[in-house]
Amino acid sequence: PVTLLIVIFSLVLGSGGIAGSLKISKKKVRDKLKFKLK
Repeated sequence: PVTLLIVIFSLVLGSGGIAGSLKISKKKVRDKLKFKLK
């Protein structure tokens, strides 16, 4: 049961990291689009 909790915890942290990186990439794309519009 303890190992299962660790796996779930790591998965949650991993998904959070992925979501954070996706937000950063989206922000970069938006900045590029704004730059092109200018």
